[in-house]
Parts: sequence; structure tokens; C-alpha cells
Amino acid sequence: MFSNIPLLNNLSDSDKRSLEDFVQTRSLSDGEILFNEWDPANSLYFVVEWKLEIISRGNVLWYINIGDIVWEMAIFWDDSIRSATAKSCWDTKVLVIMWFSIKEIWMSNPDLLNKLKDIINERKNKNNS
Repeated sequence: MFSNIPLLNNLSDSDKRSLEDFVQTRSLSDGEILFNEWDPANSLYFVVEWKLEIISRGNVLWYINIGDIVWEMAIFWDDSIRSATAKSCWDTKVLVIMWFSIKEIWMSNPDLLNKLKDIINERKNKNNS
């Protein structure tokens, strides 16, 4: 399930199996909106097939490619909002972790949630340097 997501390569097989219990797969048609600017940020997404374009005020800001994570701030703040729209490029597949599932991971396996936070913080630090 996670073979196209390099960010998760350092998780153990056991951690990956635990995470699978909380992940849903969503398929998007070409041009389908995953979420809109100003929507609540109630989930995070991993792109596993094709890519998404991130749009704000009608302008494409960047692309999210296979293996990338989308709007990971949903892990940290459950009342944040989307700062842009995500739209599929071609037929795209994403893995979804909803906020309530993140809370369940926190309750049942806090070590796994801490590992996910570490992965996201590491990525954030690389992007900011």
C-alpha cells in the first residue's frame, strides 16, 4: 500500500500494517477537486498515482507528485483550513487519513503518530532550508 511513498520507507513493517488500518483509498477523475480553498483541513493525503495541482485564486501554485504528502498540517491542528484548492491531474489515486483516524492512532499507538510527526517535521525542515 505504501510502496510509492518514500516518506514512509523508514517505518517498520509492523508500523505500516498498523497504519493501514486507518487509511482509505480515494480515486479521483481527471480534473476532480479533492478539496477547495477554505475547506476544513480534516485529513491528510498521500498521492500514490499521478498528481495533483494546487490552485489559489485561479493560479496553479505547484504540483503534488507521486509519493508526496498533502496538507500534513491536519495532523497538528484539527481546526485549520485549506489555504488552496487541490485538483487532480489525470485519473489520480490518493491515500487518505482522516482527522478522527489520526486521533485514534494517537490513542492506540502514540509511538506511530510520533514517527509520522517526525517524518513530516523532517520534510518540513528540508523544504525550509
